Amino acid sequence: MSAILLLLALLAPSWDDDYDVVETRTIRETIPMEGLRALTVDNIHGSIAATGDGGSDVRMVVTERIEAADRAQLERARSENSLAIERREDRVVVCADGPFREAHDCTEWRRNFNHKKRYRVIYEIVLEVPRAIDLTARTIDGDLVVSGVRGRLEIGGVNGSVDIEGAAGPAVKAGTVNGPVHVRFSENPRDDSTFGTINGDVDIGFQPGMSADLSFETMNGEVMTDFDHENLPPIARRTESRNGGAKYRLEVDAAIRIGRGGPRHRFSNINGDIIIRRN
Repeated sequence: MSAILLLLALLAPSWDDDYDVVETRTIRETIPMEGLRALTVDNIHGSIAATGDGGSDVRMVVTERIEAADRAQLERARSENSLAIERREDRVVVCADGPFREAHDCTEWRRNFNHKKRYRVIYEIVLEVPRAIDLTARTIDGDLVVSGVRGRLEIGGVNGSVDIEGAAGPAVKAGTVNGPVHVRFSENPRDDSTFGTINGDVDIGFQPGMSADLSFETMNGEVMTDFDHENLPPIARRTESRNGGAKYRLEVDAAIRIGRGGPRHRFSNINGDIIIRRN
């Protein structure tokens, strides 16, 4: 969480500027995925929408919008920023690249970054991807929408909603900070999964016949389910904080068992309800 707050502090000065110059263009790319099984999309400003289909490649349409204080700042934005596409081991990485990223890795934030600018670059990214792909999608300012992707999913945002339909992979990690998390499974996950937000509801729909152990953490909301279940003893988690020495804090989650039990799924928020429903 501290890393997210630091990132917001670095980016925030540019968000409130008045932008008099705006330029928009469309980028289209077809990315071959032969021999690759995973895709990472790492955005900053703008949404990501991914749909699984029967194709073997990734087809991407991006609306790039540059907002700048003047023409000089517009040209600066063009020269400093790009949408990078890289092949790494078993995956393709697509990321919003710029001076705020590490030179060797466009998914890593540059340390001690202090970049005064009067522009913003927004990428609205729409993808058609192979149905079985493992997908990681992240953004800071925008919604995340995934439909019909049956691989492992790691979907995370800061300001915006997370909406996943037709999930059927082994596991899902879905979370945001300001916005709801909505997930519907067409096949129940076989491995441990996590779902969370700070401000918003967590609404997850599983298939009938699910067997799993569920744990919940919420402060200002209710936990609701229409699954038959049994209550389990609270789960204690030890979290460690180092600040002038070691400090330990014990946190306790409520827990239930559905069916025979099985994978452990964790649900958390602060301001909002947690809803576990039968599809």
